[in-house]
Amino acid sequence: MESTFNPKEGRYTAFHDGEMVAEGPRSDVHRVLRERKAQEALIFEDWSGKQVDFDLTQPFNEEAASGPGRPKLGVKPREITLLPRHWEWLDIQRGGASAYLRTLVDADMKSKPDWQRVRLSQDSCFRFLSAMAGNLPGYEDASRALTRKDSALFDEAMKDWPSGIRGYAKYLASEAFA
Repeated sequence: MESTFNPKEGRYTAFHDGEMVAEGPRSDVHRVLRERKAQEALIFEDWSGKQVDFDLTQPFNEEAASGPGRPKLGVKPREITLLPRHWEWLDIQRGGASAYLRTLVDADMKSKPDWQRVRLSQDSCFRFLSAMAGNLPGYEDASRALTRKDSALFDEAMKDWPSGIRGYAKYLASEAFA
């Protein structure tokens, strides 16, 4: 079964006062939050469940949002440490070191077993639940159900939660219950 949980999607979801107010690409979420003047919104990266910050004091600028690299492609430079022999080998690969490393990473990501996709889904959902639902009734039961991969118990534990939080948690946990 092909995974629907795609870390390359570049999607974000924002909540204000416990309700989902925006979802989609970074530029769309930024625009909606600026229009609503929702400075206190909590924004989550869909693939990781991590909370992120947007500078809502300024209009969206794709290059500033993605920093150095190739912003239109979503490329972000980061440092890696290799031995000189590794760099020498990478330098002679077609397309250069970066292109070859991206190819290796993509191939490895595609070959991962289902349990790793499940773990990524669980981890992202746990991060979100901790930030948004930690004080809600049923939080502990929902967390246990996620660990056990029990979707019925997960749904039951969240039944009294705001619909946006419940829906987003189910979205993040979808691979855990697949």
